Order: sequence, then C-alpha cells, then structure tokens
Amino acid sequence: MNLTPVFQLGHSEYILRIEFSRDGRILATMDNAGVLKLWDVARGRLLADRVEDGRTSAVAEEFFCFSADGSVLLWPLPGRDSATALYQTTTGRRLGQVAGREVLAATMRQGRLVAALPDPEGLELLDVDTGERQTVLKWPGRGHEHAGRIALSADGRRAAAASRKGVLVVWDIGIGEVVRAHPIAFHHPSVEPVFSADGRRLGFHTFQDAIRVIDLESGSVWGPFGGPSASDLAERFWLDATGARLAAYLGTHVQVWEIVTGKVLCRTRRGAEEGEEAYQEEAAAVFIPEGGILAAWSDGNDLFVDDVASGGRLWQAPPPPACPYRHLLCFHPRGHFLVRNSAELIGEGDEVQQYLSLWNLDAFTPETTLPLEDSALLALEAFPDGETLLVGTSDRAERRRWSGGRADAASEINISNALDLALSPDGRRLLIGGPERVPLSLNLETGQADLIFRQTLANALLIGLSSILRADAFEDLERMNLLNSASDSCLHRLAVDARGNRLVTSAPHAGLCLWDLTAGRCLARHPLRGRRCSALAVSPDGLVTAAALAEEVHLFRTAGLSLQRICEGHTNQVQALHFSPDSTRLASAGRDGMVRLWRMPEGEVSAILTGHVGPVGAVRFSPRGNLLATAGHDGTLRFWDPASGQLLKTVLELAQGVHVVLEPDVRYEATPGAEPFLSFSIVEGGSCRNLDLSEYRRYQEKG
Repeated sequence: MNLTPVFQLGHSEYILRIEFSRDGRILATMDNAGVLKLWDVARGRLLADRVEDGRTSAVAEEFFCFSADGSVLLWPLPGRDSATALYQTTTGRRLGQVAGREVLAATMRQGRLVAALPDPEGLELLDVDTGERQTVLKWPGRGHEHAGRIALSADGRRAAAASRKGVLVVWDIGIGEVVRAHPIAFHHPSVEPVFSADGRRLGFHTFQDAIRVIDLESGSVWGPFGGPSASDLAERFWLDATGARLAAYLGTHVQVWEIVTGKVLCRTRRGAEEGEEAYQEEAAAVFIPEGGILAAWSDGNDLFVDDVASGGRLWQAPPPPACPYRHLLCFHPRGHFLVRNSAELIGEGDEVQQYLSLWNLDAFTPETTLPLEDSALLALEAFPDGETLLVGTSDRAERRRWSGGRADAASEINISNALDLALSPDGRRLLIGGPERVPLSLNLETGQADLIFRQTLANALLIGLSSILRADAFEDLERMNLLNSASDSCLHRLAVDARGNRLVTSAPHAGLCLWDLTAGRCLARHPLRGRRCSALAVSPDGLVTAAALAEEVHLFRTAGLSLQRICEGHTNQVQALHFSPDSTRLASAGRDGMVRLWRMPEGEVSAILTGHVGPVGAVRFSPRGNLLATAGHDGTLRFWDPASGQLLKTVLELAQGVHVVLEPDVRYEATPGAEPFLSFSIVEGGSCRNLDLSEYRRYQEKG
C-alpha cells in the first residue's frame, strides 16, 4: 500500500489536452509543460500527477490518449525516438514503455495489450508486453497508403484505417480479413476514425471535413455532423456505447446529436443563468453508463467538468498560485527567514495580483504577506546591513524592511525597461540589465548613474558583426521554450562577483561579458553564437561563472571567461542557478521539473532532486549552505537537505495566511482555509482511492 499526499489543484500551465476514459470514471489532462494529471471524475479528486521527460510537448495535443478499452493511457514521449510510455488508468502507475514506436491505438485482447501500428501492407498488430508482431492486416489491393489515425474497437475484434485512395477499411482481427471497404471523400490527409464501444458503428472526420457515421452491419451512413462552415467543424468527437449519439467539440463548445435523426440534443454553455456560450480552449466529452453526458473543458488553466444535459457544474480545479514573470527566493543573511514571490489570478479576466511572503524558517509559518504592483518582479536581494531587502521590478526599485516588510519611500528609484537587476557588492549601487548592450549602474542614494560601462573597440566591432549576421529573431527557437512567461527577460542576465568586484552579463549578440565595477571596463567577452542565456551565477569565491544555455549548464573560468566544461542532464530549459556559500556545489533548476546538484569544480552531478510537478523556477542555498529552497510552477515551495538530497518540507501557500506544510512522512500542518486543497491517494495493488481530509482522519483512526 502506498499513501501519498496530493495538493488538490489544477494546472499551472496552459492545458493542451483533455480526455475521458471509456467508462467516464477517469479524466486525464495535460499541459504544455508536459504535466499529466489523472482525476476521479465522480468525486472531483486528483488521483496522480505525472511528468515524463520534462519536455514541452506540442505532440501531446494530438497523440495522448487512452486505449480503446480504457485500461491503459498511451503517452508518446517527445525527444525519445518515438517511444511511448504506458500508464495504468486507475492508479497512474507506470507500466513501462514501447521503445522506438509511437503507439496511438491499443486495446486489451485476450488478456494482452495489443497495439495497431501503420505498416506499408496495412496494419501491424503488436503484443505490447513482449514487443512481438502478432500479424499484419493487409490492405484490400495495391497502392494503399495510410491517411491519418488508426482505430481499434474496445473488444479488440475490429480495426479501422483510412487509405489515401479514398477508402475507409475495416478489418476483422480474428480472421485477419477486410470486412468493409467504404469509399469516402476527404479534403485533409489526416482521417480520424472512432468506433462505438460495441464496435458496430464507426465515425470519421478530418480537420476540414464534417463527421459521418457508418453502420458496419447495414452499411447505412449518417451525417454530416458539424459544418459546413469552418467555425462549426469538429476538432474531436466521441460516440456513445451503441453509436446512437455523437458528441463533438466544435472549438468553442461541445454539441450532442442523435445520429439517426440528426437532431441536436444539447450543448455546453458557461452557465444556465448567464445564457451565454462558453469559450472553451480545449474540451472532451463522454457518455456515461447511466445515460448522462459529461463534458470537461478548459479556458486556459482552469479545469471544469459539467453535466451537459442539465448545464450544471460538477466540479472545477483552479490553477495553483504561480508567478507570471519569474520565481524569486532570498534568504536573510542569518538564514532564519526566507522571502518569496507568488501570484494569483483575480476576477474573471487575466488580472494578476503579485505577493511577497516572508517565511519564518524556525516555525515554517508566514510572518508577512504583502501585495505588489503589476510590474514584473526582477530582483529580491538582501542588503549587506541585514536589515533591508531590495525589491526590484521592471520600472522601480525600493528598499524594504525584513521586519514587517515596510517600504522606505525615500529609497525608491524609478527606472525603465529593466530586464534584470542586481546589487553591487557593497550594496550602494543598483546594476541594471536592459535593452542596451552594456549594463547601467545607479547610485541608490541619488538615483543617478555613477559609472559608465564601455566595450573595447574590438568587442564593439565583433558585437556589431554578430548582430548583422544573426539578425533572425527566430534563431535557435527550437531550443527555447517560448511559452515560458519570462522568456523576454532571458535575453539579459546579470551576476555579481562579490569577491572580485566584477559583474558578468549576458545579452543577445554581445554574449557573456565580464566588467570591472570600479572602472566600468569590459575585461573579457565570450560569444554565445546565437544561443541565449536563461540563468547566470558566479561562485562566491569568484572563480567560476555558470551560464544556462537551453538545457545545458556551461561552466567558465570567470577571469577571461574561458569555457571549462559543460554539464548535461536536464531535458528542458534551465531556469535558475545558484552556488553554495563555500563554492563546492552548484544547484540548477529546470523546466523538466528537476533540480540537479553539481560538484565543483568537476561539474559532476551529485544529486537529482525530484518532487516538483512541472517546471522549477527558482533555487537558492541558505547562507550556511545547510538548506536548499526551490520554487516551482506547481505553486509549491520546497526545502531540501543538499548533503543528502532529502526533501525536508513542502509548503503550499494559497493566499495570505492560508497554507499547508507537508512533512516527508505524510504529516502535515494546514490552516483551515487550506485543508480543502489537501487530499491523500491510497494505491493498493491495481486500485487507487482518493481521500479528502475528513476521510483520511477516519482512515488513520482505524489504523
């Protein structure tokens, strides 16, 4: 038996795909960070979170699906040579993977999971457990090529696929022969066939053609459903068990028809009391055994599940508190406090309210929560005096007190177009990275520029040439995740070398530059050749500079910026870097959900910290180096022992004074307002139950 605490929250990233299992008991949702969530539909409870490979997956929108019988979830893995991960539907337990193949259609047949894969001769049937080919179902004649998807009936008796010759072919798997070859006309090369649960009816469509349904016994054809205008064409559709009803997602809503008569039975709306049509970014529908129709849909990050016939809302899952710009963490110089930022969507629109929270690390409770203005937060840094904190945004910087978080109005400095901020080693100057190729230094007492940074003539000529040769704004985009809300600020980064009173910057075309903070001279430059730096850090001893270039961490000797080695292991963009106080370790956090610890100066990985669901946006060592803090897009703040890699505490802060603190052994502390967001999954064998807090307490009492 496995007991796992789960935060009952939805997706922090844009939801790409929604799908019900065949019986409507399980709902699967996936976002653009590659996070998969499985939900208990009847109870509205989150059963499991899964992340595979950590890569942002555009193919998830097209190919993630359940097997035809609903027992297994099929998840093609981007970047793994077309491998497909297999998950048990009821528990989310990983069953394994099919290497080197994209499995888009499978079902249980005679106790074995069988996949149907395209073959030049027709369809290849593969035993997923052994990887052995069972048979090939052949096309009816020569010259056929696949046009789109493959369908299997839930009982594993029939398979269907379309040919570019304009025929929809249905095979009887038991005898291995074609039982129907139906001529069809289509205007798009990707035909999607779907069987009813009993396998007697088959629907099909393309992105440019309306849905039609064939009775495989009589040959009768019904339709079109959806269309003829492009705005009414279905993106996806589903049949009920006998093929008597059809539900389709038409881009803005789900509509249900009676197939034989063509009558519209119902459609989803935002709310009966509003009487207005919902705008649904993604949706799915299922016909449940009791005769009802459920629709799950999203308008971006929120997830809704509705009873289509009544228009009633069954449940919804809000996104976790997140940060629309950058996650930032800052320890008090003595390590007893940590300040972090978070944000939440407010109202019906996309308005975002940002917050700063000061956490007491002795009690693990928030001492102060303060609202921030709308500007992007770029910096949280402790002043050397130990009394004040720099809070910097894209248009101003201010000094705040650690105690109570009060701002000193006299210390506020107005700035513009800042993309990154840092403090000089003595805390007297604000260093600004902006659209220009050189940084800016402002005196915090006067607000005036006090240092002019200059490139050498040779550097200036090389940078200008680089700008001309690499003027394509879309250069190297496949290595960047442009859906990251902070992608613009990835163009400029700052890191201070306190030991040597130097500054390292990154900028397009200019590459990495090392500056003297006394004279403003450029001491060294390293061209990045079109690659963009998403995170930058200098070790406390000043010897090593670390730069995140896509999923790699490049280590440079700070003096001269000569490349020493490349640290590989992340599978998606690295978003944050930080050195331990003794310079012996480097922590990196990435969009793959991983935090990696590297030994310095060897650059070898010493630990991989897993626990965040989705991208990790910030990582920070405590001043003594005995604690590591990370903040993720899943809304959690996590504390680790960097020596052992053990997770010490997980904190979810939902609003001011509303939070949950989880211990590794499932103990927790929660404020009353946070308790509804906490639940517990119990996995026993092949089943999974999800308990709310009251049920969990009764479960504990029973032992």
